[in-house]
Amino acid sequence: MFKWFREYKRRKILQKPFPDKWREIMRNRVPHYTYLDTAERSQLEQLVAIFIAEKNFEGCGGLTITDEISVVISAQACLLVLGLPPFQYLKQEFKS
Repeated sequence: MFKWFREYKRRKILQKPFPDKWREIMRNRVPHYTYLDTAERSQLEQLVAIFIAEKNFEGCGGLTITDEISVVISAQACLLVLGLPPFQYLKQEFKS
């Protein structure tokens, strides 16, 4: 029923440029990132942007969630689906 709204929100997320700070974090903290070609990096960045926007990160025991923590966790999660056809939950084709 609200599928159109989720797709609308994801399109809005992807209209924003990927933050350079996040790209630098991925370059320094996600080893696989440097081995990806330009198209794969672009797709991973789009997946990460959507993942961060749609997920809530909470620290335990007083841990403060920083950009570095959320970007690294998101990138590692999104690497698992990188290059696969969009799943039901994505419903958004990524173009490089």
